Order: sequence, then C-alpha cells, then structure tokens
Amino acid sequence: MECAVFLSDFQSTQGGNLEAGTVHYPRPGLWYLLQANPDYSGLTLVGGYTNSPAFPGAACLLTPVNNPSLRTRRPQFVWSQPTPAATWFYLWLNHDGIRYKDFWINTGTDGGGGTNWLPELDLPPGNYQWWVQGWNLGGYGQWSASSSFAVP
Repeated sequence: MECAVFLSDFQSTQGGNLEAGTVHYPRPGLWYLLQANPDYSGLTLVGGYTNSPAFPGAACLLTPVNNPSLRTRRPQFVWSQPTPAATWFYLWLNHDGIRYKDFWINTGTDGGGGTNWLPELDLPPGNYQWWVQGWNLGGYGQWSASSSFAVP
C-alpha cells in the first residue's frame, strides 16, 4: 500500500488528535498519515498527531510610544517578543486614520529577531497609529495595544 505524510498549513476550530474513521479539519503543526485506497479512488486517513505550539501572546510596543510629536520622519518601530514567541509579525500602520502600510516581518528561525522595522523612506507629515500581531504554527496571537504619534 502506498502512504504519504503531509503537514497541514490550514487553521482549524477543532483540536486534538486525528483518529481513523473520523472527520477532522487540519490545523498548523498537525501531521497525519493518508493511505491510498486499493482501488485508487482517493486517500484514506490512517491516523495522526499534533505538535502545535501555543499561539503567541500580545507584543508590547516599545517605540514610538504615544509621543505627541517625533523629531524624525523615519522613526524606528520596536516591539517586544511575546511569550509564547511569534515567528512572524504583522505590522499595521495608519496615517491620519487610513491604512498606510501593513506587512509581515519574519523573526528568523530562532524567533529572536524581527521585532523592529525602520521605514525605507520618510513618513509624510500627519498623525499615526500602529499595532503588531504575532503568528506562529499555533496560529494568530492577539493584537498589541495601539500606539499613536505625530510626524511634523
């Protein structure tokens, strides 16, 4: 019999281990074994297990933090690594109440880096608000509290 092992990258509302003969939706970190049916009509779930970590906690924004007016138009954004750690961060930046930038930042393979961002270009004058959200194989973490600042 032919067998294949897959690693899911889907999220699920169901936890626990997979069992033969039951229907489960895979989630990150869930390994499962599928076996080819003898008549080649598809695959049958044989079993599996999960080793997903807990989803990351909320990061703490360190700078810029509720500073009414910055002296630079290219501030460095810095936040803490939450516990459990995130492997990616999603940064969201509003300018005058409208989304200005949003993108993913990789923390590196050890989860220790990637907790900062320096804009490549000067930010336009105005009022800003920003947040970050962590992600790891356990799923999406909580959003950080927001922080506001102004660029002259």
